[in-house]
Amino acid sequence: PIHPNILKGLAEKRAREALEIKESIQKELGSLISMYNLANNKPGVEFYEGVEGMEKVYNTILSETPKNGTIISFVKVLNQESSPGTTKVLQSYIKSRRKKAITAKVIAINDEFGKRLKTKDDENVRKTKLLNQEEFPLNFPGGEIIITNSSLYLTSYNNDTYTATIISDKNMSQLLTLIFYNLWKQL
Repeated sequence: PIHPNILKGLAEKRAREALEIKESIQKELGSLISMYNLANNKPGVEFYEGVEGMEKVYNTILSETPKNGTIISFVKVLNQESSPGTTKVLQSYIKSRRKKAITAKVIAINDEFGKRLKTKDDENVRKTKLLNQEEFPLNFPGGEIIITNSSLYLTSYNNDTYTATIISDKNMSQLLTLIFYNLWKQL
């Protein structure tokens, strides 16, 4: 026979394993709910916070975009000095996007940071057009709406808080794609 203290250790091990499973489910719950909603023809919505949330969103974009594909987006470029956390995530995203030969078409706000973004188009396999915003001043530091074939990815930075949202809705994606390309032609 084995000593009864072994039972205590076994119970603690199983409790740790159960906690790990619970944390894993919690981490993926948003994705699971979105998949469920999509299967039932409902838009899926996932919310993330922090730099880790933004990283997850950008990795999802890369995994869902085919090699040699194109990503389109509207962006108000964030001052990199005010947000060092996002700079690392975005550099990694751009590097991975280039490796997959995914091009980007971007409509950016015509400010100091949008102009700086445009100067690096060639090295980042991107084409940027600048949008004037004098009539509608934007009162937040930065954000982006990325449009793929079936989803919208929204990232925002405000008051030292990063938020990211994924909306899985092919219809909304098609509508914003239409708006993007009509504006793209006019710029």
